[in-house]
Order: sequence, then C-alpha cells, then structure tokens
Amino acid sequence: MIKMKKILYIPRKIISIALSIAPKMIMLDSLFIILTSVISIFTIQITSKFFDGAAEAVQSQTLSGVINVFLIFVVLSFAAEFVTFAIDFLDFRIEKRFNNSLDEKLHKKIAKISAIRFEDAKFNENLNLAMQGVFSVEYYLFNIIGLVIKDLPYLVFLGIYLFSLRDILFIAPIIIFIPIVITQLLNTIEKRKLNEETIYLRRKLGHYENILSGDSFVKETRILGTFQHFFKLHTNLLTVINRKNWKSNVRSQMFNLASKILNLFGFYGVLWLLFDSLMNKYITIGEFAAIFSYIQKMYSALENMVVNRIGNLLSYDYNGIKYFINFLDEKEEEQGEKEYAFQQNIELKNVSFTYPGRTEKSLEDINLTINKGEIIAFVGVNGSGKSTLAKILLGLYNPTDGSIEYDHLKKQAYSKKSFYHNKSAIFQNYYKYLFCLKDNVSISQPQMDDDLERVKLACQKADLDYKSNSFPDGLDTILSKQFGGIDLSGGEWQRVAIARGFYRNCDFIILDEPTSAIDPIEEANVYRKFVEISKGKTTVIITHRLGAVKIADRIIVLKSGKIAEEGTHSQLMNKNGEYAELYNLQSQWYK
Repeated sequence: MIKMKKILYIPRKIISIALSIAPKMIMLDSLFIILTSVISIFTIQITSKFFDGAAEAVQSQTLSGVINVFLIFVVLSFAAEFVTFAIDFLDFRIEKRFNNSLDEKLHKKIAKISAIRFEDAKFNENLNLAMQGVFSVEYYLFNIIGLVIKDLPYLVFLGIYLFSLRDILFIAPIIIFIPIVITQLLNTIEKRKLNEETIYLRRKLGHYENILSGDSFVKETRILGTFQHFFKLHTNLLTVINRKNWKSNVRSQMFNLASKILNLFGFYGVLWLLFDSLMNKYITIGEFAAIFSYIQKMYSALENMVVNRIGNLLSYDYNGIKYFINFLDEKEEEQGEKEYAFQQNIELKNVSFTYPGRTEKSLEDINLTINKGEIIAFVGVNGSGKSTLAKILLGLYNPTDGSIEYDHLKKQAYSKKSFYHNKSAIFQNYYKYLFCLKDNVSISQPQMDDDLERVKLACQKADLDYKSNSFPDGLDTILSKQFGGIDLSGGEWQRVAIARGFYRNCDFIILDEPTSAIDPIEEANVYRKFVEISKGKTTVIITHRLGAVKIADRIIVLKSGKIAEEGTHSQLMNKNGEYAELYNLQSQWYK
C-alpha cells in the first residue's frame, strides 16, 4: 500500500497542479476526450448496422432501412471531427498556460528560498534537475490524461461491447496488447541501460565540444596547440558513444521485429475468433465486417497507449519531474509583515557562520554595531571573512550562531520586499547583463521608470564615457557580441557595475571590491565620489587596497573570521598591529 502511494504521488501532484492552473479547460478537455472513446464505440456499432442494412438493401432493392443508419454514421463522423478539433484547441491553450505557469511557479519559489541554500552543491544539482523537469511535467500531464481518460475507457468500452457479442471476443484486445507491452518494457529497459552507460560519456563529450568551439577556450587551445589533441579525444569518444547507440538500436529493432511477428499471429488469432463467431451466429456479417475493419484501429490505439503513453510515463525524464515536484515543497525563507526603514543601527551579537558542507567557521563570535550614516571599511587578507560578513549584513545569509538585528528586530520580522528595498551592493563578481548600456545601469532599480538623465549622471560619476567610440550607439549600445553588440574590457565592465550603484536610491550600500580591475588612483576617486553622494547613508567598503580606506569613519580588520582590530586609520597605524603591517607591506610597492 505504501509503495503504491509513492508510485501514485507524482501523478496526483501533477494533476493537482494542473487543476490549480487551468481547472475549467482541463475538465472540458477531459470531457471531450471521454467523448471520443464513446463516439468510437458507437461508430463500430453503427458501422455494423450499416453493413447489415446494406446487405438487406441489396436483397430487398430498397434503401429505406439503411438511410437512417447512414445519417447517424455521418453525424458521428462530423461529431468525431468536431471533438478532435476541440481537443487540439484546448490542448494548445492548456500547454501555453501550463508552461508559463510552471515556469512562473518555479521562479517564484526560487525567490522565496534563502540565498545560503545556493551555496549547497546538492541543492544546486536538485535545482538544475527541477528546471529540466519543467519541460517534462506538461508532457507527463497529457500522457496521464490520455491514458486514464482516453485509452483506458476506450479499452473498457470496447471490451464490454465485444463481450456483449460473445464472451470469448473479450480476449481480442488482450491478444494484441500482450506483445506490445512486452516489447515496450524491453525497449524501456534498453533505453535506461543505454542512458546509464552513456550519461557520463555525453557530459564529457559536451565538455570537449565546449573546449573546441567555446570562445573562452579559443585563445588557449591555439596558443598551446592543443586543438588537435582535443579534437582527437572528441572524435574517439563520439565513436564510442555511436557504437553503444548502434548496438542498443540493433537490440531494440530485434525486439520490434519479434513483436511484429507475434502481432501477426495475434491478428490471425483475432480473425479466426471473428470468423468462428460469425459461423456460429454469435455476430452478424455486418458486425464481423465492422470489427474486422476496426482491428487495425484497435491495434493502433493499443500501441499508442503502451508506446506513447505508458512507455513515455516510464522512460521520459521521470527524475526531472520528481525533482520539480519536490522542489516546490522546499522550505521557504521566513518573513514577517513589518515595514523596514533603516533608522538606527545594525547590531551583530556573537555572530558565527559556517558554509553548508564545511566544518570550519568562516566567521566566529563577531560583535559589531553599525550606526546609520556611518562609513565602515572591512579589510584583511583573502579568506578572512570580509565578503561573508557583507552578505550577513545584507541579510542574504543568516548566522549559524548568534543573531543580527536591524533596528532591534531580526530580519524575519520584516517583509522581504521592504527589507531589501533600500539596500544595494556592488560585488567584485558583478553580473554582465546582455542588455544595452542604459539597461545595464538602470537594472539596479527596475521599478523606476527609465530616467535617461539619471543614467547619464551615474555613468559620469563612474567615469564611464558613453559618448566615446567604445559605445557606437551611446547608451543604446548592446553589451554582447552574441546579440550584435560589443564586449567591454574588465575595467569598463567594472565601471558599468559601479554606475549601477550610483543609479540606485538606497540607505545602505556595500562596496565589495568593485574596483579590482581599476588602478589604485582611480579606485580612490571612485570611493571618494561614493562618499560624497552617500552622506547620511550607511556605507560599507571592502577592499584589499588599504590606501582607499582612510576615508572610513571606522576600519574593521578581520583575520581568520574574527575581528582582530578596530579603529580609524591613524589609530590602527599607531597600534602597529595587523592593519599597520598590511598597510606598510602594500605601501612598499608604490615607493
């Protein structure tokens, strides 16, 4: 019973989701599908009566007995065409709504999950599988509807009709059904076996293809002369995969050949049953002719049910569907209803943090208060915890131990929308949007109507000359070669990211080494401009270059995830501790 519940869980969940998206259309579609089965059975009966009537008409030389039957046959034919058209129309509408809704449902779910989950490799793997599953769910749904509402009812109605003529005729569909089922099961097993044998090889082949044709590898493969080496690896691996595919295809074709032979015997068996029923007067000549004419249609219906319905349900990306369903049940980040507006301070109390899958702490026992309007700098060597602390302050990550309060309340007390509304950050690993320059800048506050003058001002503050030859279409220049535009240097992209920071209205901003591709003098100028426009706002600066942090009201020195020192530039230099050592080491390079 438990196993059956697990088997039926996915179909029930998909049907439940489908009914929540388009209940009326799915119910109407299902009604039409059932109607096609009913019309098919009635058509067989009317066809048999038509043949009997035609035989009587030949003997009696009158058409009176066959005209009414003929008219009913015509009505059923038109009804079948109308119902088929209605099903195709509804399926198209359902497919469009279903695909859009599933995609929207998945991305809304992603937005509600804590950012720290994306640091977990297993979570990211599950997310990728869930995203692949979106495209399979719609296909899976139509197969379920087709199997449960169309194919099975058709077989039941057909079986009842044949049984009403002669009980032994009930086995006719079974004689046709068994070889198809056996063949499909063997083919499904073969497909899964092939997939298991080649999944790693196909991933490896994809990597080789990326090396051979990807723009990020072109320079290195040519300079090192490794193109022929990787081409040979690609060719050899492709040969191995093709050989496995060929062997698998041969086995599948042998299964299909055996199935065709069994089907021929099944066909002759059904034909003998019909002939025997006719000779023993269980059925009329008209019923014999009608059923015989529908044997091929019966075979096609059974083959469609087994191969295109059950076969697809068994073999079609079931894992992706399962991961999609499970992902919708993922725990969401907690949020409250209070509106957040930074009024007083951010306070960290004994904050420690450990990344998922790791044992060592990235932050340990951090006690820190950041007051509104204060400019603070975080400095320290690589791996000291600067960027992790920034993400804790922004509320992207929650402390593993300890707590962080915003105006004396935890983040969970505030609504997510208001909590992030007045925050901004420019990270070293900024994103390169494949948009035009204007949209790349204004994306930092998309809820605002495009303010062209504001975009221009942000570019000027970031020393980004949008009027230069580097931008042939000015602010409308597409920043992507893929879409017929241009690409920028690392420094130019960094200025675009900085311009985003200038464009966004915020009360709290973190600058996490956004100027690493810019020379130290320009970096200092950028920071000074940020300070000028950030008066009254809270600013956190993270940088390796200590010359730029003199402008900070307070400097926090991090070492191995702990606060090692705290003070102004002068105070820390006078201490002659960690900060002074780092500062003196860097200053030697500029003497």
